[in-house]
Amino acid sequence: MHLSNIPSPVSAPRPPTLEVSESQSASSSASSPEQIPYDDTDFFQLQRNDSQSSIGALSLRDISMSPTDEELQRLWRMTPISKLPAELLIGVFARLGSSKDLMHCMLVDKNWSRNCVDLLWHRPLCDKWHRLTSVVTSIGNPKSYYAYSDLVKRLNLSSLTNEVSDGTVEAFQSCKRIERLTLTGCRKLTDQGVMSLVDGSRSLLALDITGLDSVTDHTLLAVARNCGRLQGLNITECSRVTDDSLAVLAGSCRYLKRLKLNNCTLVTDESILAVANSCPSMLEIDLHNCRLVTDQSITSLLAHGRQLRELRMNHCKLVTDHAFLDLPKTLSLECLRILDLTGCEQLHDEAVEKIVDAAPRLRNLVLAKCREITDRAVFAITKLGKNLHYIHLGHCGRITDDAVKELVKCCNRIRLTGVAAFYLREDLMSFIREAPAEFTDHQRNVFCVFSGDGVNRLRNYLNEDPAGIYDTEGTMYDDREVPDGDNDHQVASLMHMAGINDDEDGEDDPEAGDGSDYGAPVEG
Repeated sequence: MHLSNIPSPVSAPRPPTLEVSESQSASSSASSPEQIPYDDTDFFQLQRNDSQSSIGALSLRDISMSPTDEELQRLWRMTPISKLPAELLIGVFARLGSSKDLMHCMLVDKNWSRNCVDLLWHRPLCDKWHRLTSVVTSIGNPKSYYAYSDLVKRLNLSSLTNEVSDGTVEAFQSCKRIERLTLTGCRKLTDQGVMSLVDGSRSLLALDITGLDSVTDHTLLAVARNCGRLQGLNITECSRVTDDSLAVLAGSCRYLKRLKLNNCTLVTDESILAVANSCPSMLEIDLHNCRLVTDQSITSLLAHGRQLRELRMNHCKLVTDHAFLDLPKTLSLECLRILDLTGCEQLHDEAVEKIVDAAPRLRNLVLAKCREITDRAVFAITKLGKNLHYIHLGHCGRITDDAVKELVKCCNRIRLTGVAAFYLREDLMSFIREAPAEFTDHQRNVFCVFSGDGVNRLRNYLNEDPAGIYDTEGTMYDDREVPDGDNDHQVASLMHMAGINDDEDGEDDPEAGDGSDYGAPVEG
């Protein structure tokens, strides 16, 4: 990948000598070799004769039969491809399918090289150790033709989680124009390594240090000092981070739009209030398992975050109805699309009614294990109508069959795995999809997923069946979210995303599995 010596046009191979007819009326295409697909000149030729090109290239009929080397080089530079603006050349090179092709283009001449090198080094491939070594060698070579460290904009080392350490990233300290830095799962990294990458990185827009449990407030304070343009921060499972650094970061990084604090168990209202007051452009915030967060934080986030699209607060057990009932009466959360309240056991029907009134365009609503809600809440949810694509009411035991019948009218895909009222009824099981082959016997016995025509037939059957159903634990979401052709692992992944497969009730869920540390699909 190292390019220490770019060949000049003089060293480029000469074009083949063409036999041109002496007749002035003969077309130059008569003796031209057959063009290959996607030939560089195809885009510009308006007629067969190159002399009719819109960019005015010289006709080969004007070339002497025995041109000198100097004339050949001059005419070589005058070919249509050499007259392309840099923007078009870059557009062509960007469509190449591999780094090897870009490398070959870099060796054509200096002009091509200058327009290829950014594409090749914008996001260096570091998915294997030998590739990372090659990148590091090129960056550290003082005789390199280009300053490669200035060309790196995206750096992702998450494929080498077990190899990357503080010493590994030393070579990247000179890369001060990185915009996206992904270090997911690189658990050997400490404050020292991450801070060395962040220091002086004024262009950094997104930082993902998920799973770096050795990272402390020192790293986030370094981010606050250096990365004023930061828009996305993922510190999932950085359990040593506290309010001291988060509050400072919120005050310095006011363009923050996405913040993930999953399992940051030391975070309290102090830092969340700072985020709500200082980051008005917030789009997504994840407070999964931030058990010290209370109503005050949630109310402030919703009241100030008029652009907020996604709020996840799984297992924030201190949150009560007042988090929503204390919102201004005229507040409209038109942008809110996803709200995850899994395990918020102190929520009641009144809170759900307020949510629906304030966020009429809500698409995904997760109320799993909100055990106090009743049919009253479900009937309020049905007001969302066709806007509702996904709802989870697992373990909401106070909901009756009448409420579920109403929800069926709003949804085109229904998942009721583990609901005894369904999988114990042979008449309803005739409408379900076939269970995946890799499921265990227990999983097969309780599998209950309706999709496509099965949903329509189930809906008609329930409307006609006076007995109805007797349990309403279930999941419903729109077919447009997960096409019918998708396998059941994608459904499990969506449930995992919503924080459903937690340890508390995993034994009751036939699809609860180990999953991944970072949200990979849960295997059935």
